[in-house]
Parts: sequence; C-alpha cells; structure tokens
Amino acid sequence: MKEIIVTRGGQKNPLIKEKDTFDSTIFVYNNNKLMFTANYVNTDFCKGYKGGIIKECSCYGIFYKRASGKMAFQLYNENFKTKKVKVSSRDCLSLRDITFTSLIPNPNQDMEKKIEAVLIHSDFYLGGASHGCITIYPEEFNKFVKLFKINEIVKVTITRDLNWTAPAIYEGN
Repeated sequence: MKEIIVTRGGQKNPLIKEKDTFDSTIFVYNNNKLMFTANYVNTDFCKGYKGGIIKECSCYGIFYKRASGKMAFQLYNENFKTKKVKVSSRDCLSLRDITFTSLIPNPNQDMEKKIEAVLIHSDFYLGGASHGCITIYPEEFNKFVKLFKINEIVKVTITRDLNWTAPAIYEGN
C-alpha cells in the first residue's frame, strides 16, 4: 500500500499566492521507497474562508474522480476498520467515516472542533480552492495524480514540521 505523508509547514521556501500560502510538503512512498515529493501544499483553508483545519492524524484515502471530472483523494478515518467492510469506492463511506478532529473551532460545525469531507485535491494557480482540504499547487498535482489508480487506497499521515510555528489562527490548539 502506498503512503502519503503530509508535513504541515514542511516547506522552507513557501510559495505565496494571492489567496493561499503553500507552506507544506507531501511525500509519496511505495514499499517505503520515496517516489514523489510535492513541495507546494496547503493544509488549511484559503484566505477569506472560515472553517476547520484537520488535526494531525493517521488515516486513509481513496482515489476517485469528482463530479467535475477532476481527481482527488477522499480521506477517511480509522474508525472505518470497525465496520469490517472493505472500502471499494468512495460510496462505501458514511459521514462518520469522513469526520475528523479540527485544530480550531469550526464555524461550519457549530464551533465544534470537527471537520468533514477533507480531500486532497488540486488548488488554483492563485490559491483559493481549499475550504479545509489539503491542496497541491496545480503543476505538482498533475504529476501527483499519475501515481494512482481509481479506487486505490493509501495510508495518509498528517504531521507537523519540527520547526513549524502555528499562525495566530491555530492559537490555543
């Protein structure tokens, strides 16, 4: 099984665009061998949006084609294992399966520290595509998606860089 490791704040030279700062990094491993690195990744929401921010965790993702025709990973939590059902498509997942802890109170969830339906998907060239999803700058995303097949399942680990300092929006978390 391939593994995606997201390192929040792992980019030493962030790409700053009008609506986002791509300050994180994604590493893709296959059998413990590094096969791809995306250097321009966003792990919170875009400028002008207020929502949740997925807390560092271990989870899974299933690769699928969105209604728009674009590709993405739907993240799902480890609670799914208790169902003893194999995930064969995104349709197998319930709302409970795609709900995560948020680092901050989420105005879209009555200020609870939770976030739902987190994806890994492409951002826009100016940023602005993330409402809490993990987004990859378009040029890198186009290379990233070539590594996966529809309905492929991967292990996803979201971590923080050791030198990362949380911006004000994360305060108290």
